[in-house]
Amino acid sequence: MTADILKALKAGERLTALDGLTRFQTMCLHQRVSEFRAAGEPIRDEKIIAPSGKKIKRYFYAPSC
Repeated sequence: MTADILKALKAGERLTALDGLTRFQTMCLHQRVSEFRAAGEPIRDEKIIAPSGKKIKRYFYAPSC
C-alpha cells in the first residue's frame, strides 16, 4: 500500500484523503505523507476547495529542479 501511494505521487498524481481511502484503503494518507517527508521525499501539499465547499489538502510530488 505505502509503495503504491509513493508510486502514484511520483507519477504526477495529486492525492487527497478521499483518494487514500478509495484507492489505497488507508484513512491516514497524511501519516503516510509524513513518513515520506521524514524519509526525504519532496512531497508538497496545497489547499483546495472540494465541490462540497469543504477545504481539503491535496498532496503531490515536487522534485527540485
